[in-house]
Amino acid sequence: MGDGPFEKDGSGWDTVVTGGTRLGDALRSSWERLQEHAKVNTTDDYEGLLVEPATTGAVGRQLQSALTKEVELVKHGELVAELVKLHQHDRRRESHRAVFQSSASVWVTAWPTPTCRMSNSQLAVHAAWYMGVPVGLLQPMIGRKLRKAGVDRGTVDGHGVGITCSNIDGALRTCHSRVQHCIAREARRAGVHVMVEVFGAFTRALREADLEKCEDYLRRHPGRQRQGIVPDLQIGTAMYELKGMRSDRSHSNYNGAQVTGVEKREVKIPMEIQKQAVDLDEKMFGVAAPAVGPWQRQLNELGGVKPLAFGQYGELGPGFEQLLD
Repeated sequence: MGDGPFEKDGSGWDTVVTGGTRLGDALRSSWERLQEHAKVNTTDDYEGLLVEPATTGAVGRQLQSALTKEVELVKHGELVAELVKLHQHDRRRESHRAVFQSSASVWVTAWPTPTCRMSNSQLAVHAAWYMGVPVGLLQPMIGRKLRKAGVDRGTVDGHGVGITCSNIDGALRTCHSRVQHCIAREARRAGVHVMVEVFGAFTRALREADLEKCEDYLRRHPGRQRQGIVPDLQIGTAMYELKGMRSDRSHSNYNGAQVTGVEKREVKIPMEIQKQAVDLDEKMFGVAAPAVGPWQRQLNELGGVKPLAFGQYGELGPGFEQLLD
């Protein structure tokens, strides 16, 4: 048919479709079926290649890719409409809301590497979580009690929520640490100064008298209280606090609110740190709100602690996304 008849403004496609041949009839029939899938005739102001008849619409390079994307966008819209109709506590709706952002959609391309591998069973569990459907491996164990040192830690359910929230093996802390060190590793590769667990970020700026009171208080209080405020990361000059979250039995982490999941968690992190600074000022130095004590002053001088949150579905909060960008 000569050179370039199927390029833009070419006549080759029209010649084939209207030529009465078996190929032309099949192409026209396929085009019309695509139009049906895309709901072209029932959608007002439809925009796309399929709005045109077969004789004029199918021109240009990468046509198959463009048509596939066009039809799949329509199907995706229908799926979203169905998911939104589900009860706000339905795990399928929950997972959809969580993964409806770019950060959570890259898991498919995260093939095994020397430092990140999954067994078949692990992949099955993660795939079920990602889709918000029951985990097949857990079905024979539904209703079984989870105990540690004789203490009831929950019950096995079809979605594995009871197991992930039972905290019987330290997995939540392990997950947090792995993400924390992954961020630090990538920052170093980018040539950025980074520090993990920033001890002394607040106390190093205290006056000697205040420092003595602070050290005396921290010595007398065990565990996390003894540390005061310790940001998870310092990247450049900015301080960051990292939090992970899982789907929970009470649906408090993921729910039907406008702001939920990791976005909601990042909103809460600065408020939690501010409250911690207020409490430490009152307990250590007797400075009650609304007065501002040494901990709050240092928090203000640091420009606050920036929030980072990640979720069970592989999604990242807005602050996390911004850091990566």
